[in-house]
Amino acid sequence: MRLCFLVGSLDGGGIARVVSTMANYWDERDREISILTFDGRGVRPLYPLNHDVRVERLDLLSDSTGKLRAVVSNVVRIQRIRAALQAEKPDAVMAFGATTNVLGLLATRGLNCSVLVSERVDPVAEPIGRFWNAARGLTYRWATHIVLQTEAMRARSPAGWQARSVTIPNPVPALDAPAPAARPRARPRVVAMGRLAYQKGFDLLLDAFARIHPQHPDWELVVWGEGPERTALEAQTTRLGLAAAVCFPGATDRAFEELAAADLFIMPSRYEGFPNALCEAMSAGLPVIATDCPSGPAEIVRDGIDGLLVESEDVDALADALDSLFADAGMRTRLGGAARSVVERFSVSEVMSQWEALLPYFEHRAG
Repeated sequence: MRLCFLVGSLDGGGIARVVSTMANYWDERDREISILTFDGRGVRPLYPLNHDVRVERLDLLSDSTGKLRAVVSNVVRIQRIRAALQAEKPDAVMAFGATTNVLGLLATRGLNCSVLVSERVDPVAEPIGRFWNAARGLTYRWATHIVLQTEAMRARSPAGWQARSVTIPNPVPALDAPAPAARPRARPRVVAMGRLAYQKGFDLLLDAFARIHPQHPDWELVVWGEGPERTALEAQTTRLGLAAAVCFPGATDRAFEELAAADLFIMPSRYEGFPNALCEAMSAGLPVIATDCPSGPAEIVRDGIDGLLVESEDVDALADALDSLFADAGMRTRLGGAARSVVERFSVSEVMSQWEALLPYFEHRAG
């Protein structure tokens, strides 16, 4: 069976992690796997891929200025995606991400293949613009399946998606615990990780950290990631008097190592899908604090058992949770020990068995 993934990029992020894991899994089970990406030839995949997994970079990420140019650019994208798929002749195409899904569905009209689309963030909470939202409403009716990551996402999705939607969480690979990153251990460290964007709520985290920092001056906060809010977050850090206790070192390709070097993980998001960073932190044995945002964390963290859940966009609740765990090493140890079970609950074999259940339908359609 020939399977083709369609993604924006493999250079980082949750989609790259999941697609790389899925591609390797199916390659090892004698499926022919190809990945079409929108990025250019100079971009290398962040996560390792098996030798037999083919990657074709379509170089479709150039910016468009003006509505007419954007329309023309997207027509060109659709044509190039279609030509690449005609050359690949896959039995099934699996697209990841809202706008990529729309382009993939348009590009495959009339081709002899099944098309699965996968939403990666809560579709109600994530703003994708009026045009893309309308296009999604039009094109998703053509999808063979719509994969959503949580039951909460499925419940909140448009009624028209329900008949063909399925819920499949992200796989959490079992990784060998790495040696902690080399650094002085003079200060306990709380880590956050993600794109520096409004969605991730790092502005809320800074306000919460500022409230309890006078009681816990030995703790430091490290926020890994890049994004459009960097300048605003750095200015907020300075304004709150936290410059000596907070840093933004940028993106890292050593996420698991940096997590292993921390004492606590926090995810203050306003909305999510099925956050990989949270799962990776738990698999590293970290106690975690997460907001009960739409959607994902409540289906990963068992409150009081392997982490703490707090109300979304509630700075007081974030501060109280931080204060509790900063002050109680025993609680951190207990929650972190239980958190490792995330690897079994969302193991690659368990999650991929759910994807495997869709393949006979693809084979039937392709035949």
